[in-house]
Amino acid sequence: MAGKTTRRPLKKHVSIKLDRLARMPDDSEEKRQVKKMVSSGLAQSANPGPLGLFGFSLTTFLLQGFHTRLTGDDPVSEHHTKNLVWGFGLFHGGFVQLLAGMWEMKRGNLFGATAFSSYGVFWMGLAFDYVLHEALDDYPFDKEAVQMMFCLWGLFTTALWLCTFRLNKTLCLLFFLLATLFFMLAAGVKDKTVDKAAGWIGMVTAAVAFWLGFAELVNEIYGNVIPLGKFETLAKHIEENVEHHIDDYGGFHAGGRHFRMAANIIHAQHQKHFHEDMDAAASYLDAMNQMEQGKGGGEKGNKVGPDTSVTVEEA
Repeated sequence: MAGKTTRRPLKKHVSIKLDRLARMPDDSEEKRQVKKMVSSGLAQSANPGPLGLFGFSLTTFLLQGFHTRLTGDDPVSEHHTKNLVWGFGLFHGGFVQLLAGMWEMKRGNLFGATAFSSYGVFWMGLAFDYVLHEALDDYPFDKEAVQMMFCLWGLFTTALWLCTFRLNKTLCLLFFLLATLFFMLAAGVKDKTVDKAAGWIGMVTAAVAFWLGFAELVNEIYGNVIPLGKFETLAKHIEENVEHHIDDYGGFHAGGRHFRMAANIIHAQHQKHFHEDMDAAASYLDAMNQMEQGKGGGEKGNKVGPDTSVTVEEA
């Protein structure tokens, strides 16, 4: 009956599109267009995550030598350790992390950009303050202000930790430990025993960050060989959102909303190192973009554009 809008199961419809695209030669024009669409949505730069994580972990390791007194518990040894730490804090822990954050921004990774940029400037600011403290006679630090600073960074890290439940368990553990470290450092400003305990928590935090950087590096080179601990709710959340936004073919708006949803799915797969799923992600975007081509009005439909709506009609 003409004009009657019908629905088809979304998963079945998409599966048909995926199967059709999978059978196409790699050099086919349609497949090239899909891959081009996907590549235009994802940045082409290399993953800066390992670089930023190694910068963070190695510099944190070095600083904990001071807090745990592993490098010496006499004033001279502590002073010399600090001198070494702040040089690395300015560059490897600070500037390199800031660069990693900017590159993450280019790749569209909001969490990575926020975290790396923030902790990069944290290290640079902390190191710069220490340099001024050593260079200038009249540049003292107030202990209460230092405690406040560590608490504020602890709160910020807690906010980021809450976001990691949509990412992976290793990252979640890292930010939990880091938030704990900041609060322990705040308490340790006036208590050397707590400060030493904070140093050991910092060692564990740095070790987790180093492992995560190593895992990301290996996974980028060899594929997804080191699991980072996937939260099962992530896939369910994506599926529920996809069903909510695009299951209704009648009046389906093919503008920015569904393209953003597709980009988020593809980006989530990319961030999780699901390299083997990238073709499927490209096909999925193609399936949404070409929903019910040729069904409208008894003739082949045009490719869905940014301001078009698609309805499914039975002849």
